[in-house]
Amino acid sequence: TGEAQFVDVSAQTAMVWTMLHGMAAHAIQGYDFNRGGSDIQLGAVTLPLVYRCADGYVVLITSGATMSKMVYWLVEDGIVPAEWIEGEDWPTYERRFLQGEPVTYAVDQVIDAVRRYVLPYTKNQLLERGLRESVTVAPVSTVEDLARFRQLEERGYWLQAPLPNGREIPAPGVVAKLTATPMEVRRWAPTLGQHNDEVLGGMLGLSAQEISAAIGAVHGPSRRRGVAPSPSKGEGWDRVEIANHLPFEGVKIADFSWVAVGPITAKHLADHGATTVRVETESRPDILRIVGPFKDGVSGANRSHFFGDFNTSKFGLCLDLKNPAGIAVARRLIQWADVYIESFTPGTMDELGIGYETARSLNPSVIMVSTCLMGQTGPAAPFAGYGFHAGAIAGFYEVTGWSDLPPDGPWTAYTDVVSPRILAATIMAALDHRRRTGQGQHIDAAQLEMSLHFLAPQILDYNVSGRIASRNGNRSGTAAPQGAYPCSGDDQWCAIAVETDHDWAGLTEALGQPDWAKDPRFQTTEGRLAHHDEIDDQLSRWTSNKTAPDVMDLLQSAGVPAGVVQRSSDLLKDPQLAHRGFYRYMDHPEMGNVPYTGHQFRISGYDSGPRFPAPLLSQDNEYVLRDLLGMSDDEIIEAVIADALT
Repeated sequence: TGEAQFVDVSAQTAMVWTMLHGMAAHAIQGYDFNRGGSDIQLGAVTLPLVYRCADGYVVLITSGATMSKMVYWLVEDGIVPAEWIEGEDWPTYERRFLQGEPVTYAVDQVIDAVRRYVLPYTKNQLLERGLRESVTVAPVSTVEDLARFRQLEERGYWLQAPLPNGREIPAPGVVAKLTATPMEVRRWAPTLGQHNDEVLGGMLGLSAQEISAAIGAVHGPSRRRGVAPSPSKGEGWDRVEIANHLPFEGVKIADFSWVAVGPITAKHLADHGATTVRVETESRPDILRIVGPFKDGVSGANRSHFFGDFNTSKFGLCLDLKNPAGIAVARRLIQWADVYIESFTPGTMDELGIGYETARSLNPSVIMVSTCLMGQTGPAAPFAGYGFHAGAIAGFYEVTGWSDLPPDGPWTAYTDVVSPRILAATIMAALDHRRRTGQGQHIDAAQLEMSLHFLAPQILDYNVSGRIASRNGNRSGTAAPQGAYPCSGDDQWCAIAVETDHDWAGLTEALGQPDWAKDPRFQTTEGRLAHHDEIDDQLSRWTSNKTAPDVMDLLQSAGVPAGVVQRSSDLLKDPQLAHRGFYRYMDHPEMGNVPYTGHQFRISGYDSGPRFPAPLLSQDNEYVLRDLLGMSDDEIIEAVIADALT
C-alpha cells in the first residue's frame, strides 16, 4: 500500500510459541503439561529421550520406525531373545501404544532394553551405525563436537569471521541454500563507530562540521531499561483494513510437509492470506494427529490440537503418494502452486517422481522448499528424525539442565520453534525475487544449520577460547542472582534476573534492605556470581512466603526483571495476552469452539491472526480438486475409483 506502519512485537507471545503443544493444552484436555525433564509426553504416554552411552549421551525415541530396525541390534548383542523380532508388529508399535491398544512388549521393557544396548557404545558409533541402517540416534553434541562435525564441513557451512587482531575463526553460516539467489555475508559486524563517516557523510549527506557535532549524539549516554514507546495518536489497533487484500492473498502453496517445521512455515503464509493446501494420507496420518492434546481427552485423528494449532488457514487434501493416480493429482497441484514445500528424507520426492527437476518441468517458476534436519546433501543427509534429535545434534541439549545431572534439553523440539520463522522469511525473499524476475528456485533448508545461529555465542566462545559450554541450570555467566524461585502455593515460581548493580539495588530495596544483602561480597556482579548459592538461599526464603504474582509486582515496581512462571491455564487468562487478543477462538467441526494461538506481532490497522481452523482429514478434497485444480467430475471420479484420495 505504501502506507507507513507501526509494528509492535511481543517477546512474551514469541516465547509462548516455544511451548509447541503446551500453548493451549489446558483449554483442550482440561489439564496442564508438567515439567518432564528429558522425557517427552505423547498423549498419556511418557517416553525418555536421553540415554547414557560410553562417552556422553544420545537422544532417541522408541518409536515403531526406530524399533523395527533397532530390535535386530538388541538381538545381535544378546539384550533380548530372537523372538522379539517376530513377536511384535514393530511398524505399528508406536501408533498402538499411543492409542491404548495391546502390544506384546511393554513400553518399559523396550526402554530398558535400549538403555542396556547403547551404554557401551560411543556417540559417534551409534550415529554412524544409525546412518548406515536408517535408525535415528542423535548424539548430544558439545560445541567441540559441532566444530568437528563432518556434515557441516562438507556442506561448507562455516564462514571465517575476522577478529580485530587479524585472526579468523569459524562462525555459523547462511541459513539456507538457494539455487537462484544464494545468500552471502556482505559485511561482518562493525567495530564501534567504524562506519560513522560512511553513514553520516555518505548516506545522510552531512558536512564534516555536522558530523563533528553529531558525534556526541551517536556516542551519547546509554539508556536505562525502560518501557517501549506506545503508538502515537492515530496509530491505534482498530480493526481497519489497510488494503483490499491480505498480504499473501493470491499466493498458492502446496504443503506436502508434515509434523512441525514445514507445516508451521506454511501456516505463517496461510494465516496472512496464501491459499494453502495441506497434503496428507489417511494410511499414515501426520503424527501430530495422534499424540494430542486431544479435546476433552478423547483421541481421534481430528481431535488433536497439536496438529490444529500448526495448520490453521489451510485446506486439507488426502493423497496416496504411493499410488500412480495419487502422484498424477500431486503433479497437478505442483503445476498450480507458487510454492511447493516438502520435509521428507532427501531423495524421497525424487523417488516418487515429484522432485525438483520434475517440479520445474511442470512449473518453471515454482519455488520448491526442501527442509529436513541435515539438509539435502552431505554424509548425514539421510538422517531422518524430529526436532528433539536436531536439538541434541545442534548442541542445545548439552547446555540445558543441571551441571550434576544428565542433559534435559529444551521443552520438546527446539529447532521446530526457531526454524519456521527463518524459513518463512527465506520463502518471502524467494517470492519477491520471483515477482520481479519470474524465476523460481529450490531452497535447501537444513534445520540444524538454521538453529545453530541461536547457539552462536557459545560456538564463537569455543572457537576463540576453547571453552566448552555446558549445563548450568538457570544461571547466567554475567548476571546474578538469576533463576526461578519458589513461591507460596503448590509448585508456584517466579523468575528473577539481576543483570546490573542498579537491578541489585532495586532488589534489596524491594526486600526491605535486609542485613544479609549488605554483605560486601554481594555488591558487585563478580561477587554475586561467586556466591550465587548463598544469595539463592536467602532470596528463596523471601519468595517462599509470597505468591508469585506478588513477587513479580514488587520487583517490577522496583525496576527488577521478574515474571511469574506460567502454565497453559495461566496463559489462557493472562490479562496482557487477552489485551493483545493473542488467543483466537474458532469453531472446529469436531472440537467445537477452541483457542488457536495468534501471532507475535501487531501491525497498525491490520488484524493479524489465524483465519480458520485446521482441516479434518480429507475435508476439502472436492473443493481443492474441482475449484482450485479445475478437475472435472469425471476426473475426480476416476481418482476416487483408483483410491488416489486416501
